[in-house]
Amino acid sequence: WIEPYLAMYEAAQAGNTGVIRQAQQQINALYEIIQRAGGKTIPAIKAGAMCFGRSSARMKIPALSLDDAEIDRIRHSLAESGILV
Repeated sequence: WIEPYLAMYEAAQAGNTGVIRQAQQQINALYEIIQRAGGKTIPAIKAGAMCFGRSSARMKIPALSLDDAEIDRIRHSLAESGILV
């Protein structure tokens, strides 16, 4: 999930406003994903990372974990935004 931020930084260094706008759109999509998870930032990030095979979506405190429907919404949002292919 750090890729849009890196792309934005590199584009800013190169003065490429088109890439900056595209990266900002991806960042906005990531923010929306957190909002769709009810503002549960860390669980949303973990669920998103799970979609990339980088983590488990489950939290140490089970009550903080997202349910399957919330994880599916995150997966759908990532795919819809073009971040998850």
